[in-house]
Order: sequence, then structure tokens, then C-alpha cells
Amino acid sequence: MKKFLSCDWGTSSFRLKLVDLPGHRIAGEENSSMGILEVFNRWNETGNTDPEVRRLFYTQVLLEHINKLR
Repeated sequence: MKKFLSCDWGTSSFRLKLVDLPGHRIAGEENSSMGILEVFNRWNETGNTDPEVRRLFYTQVLLEHINKLR
């Protein structure tokens, strides 16, 4: 069965849904109050300015939520 991830990463919350195709049935959902503003503030606290490290930082946050859906 084909699936896709739908992500709404707003300023104050994070919502991730695993959706089955066809039919768009929600197979799993992960919600968090860790919006992009909080993640950005945590990134700034690291003091690191390397764009690649920043990309990895944000990717790790996404992967943590994806792994909760497994």
C-alpha cells in the first residue's frame, strides 16, 4: 500500500500524519507543541552557524517525529 507523510510545522506546533493511498485514510498521527519557533530557538542556543549542521539539526527533529509513527 502506498503512503505519504503530511507535515504542518507551524510557529507553535508540529503535526505529522501518515496517510494511506488511495482513499487518504490517516494511518498514524504525531502531534507536538514543538513548533518551528521553539526548534529555531534551540538551534540558536547551540551557537553553531554552519548551514550543513543546521540542516542536520532540523532533519533530526523531523526524524524523531517520523520514528514515533513507526
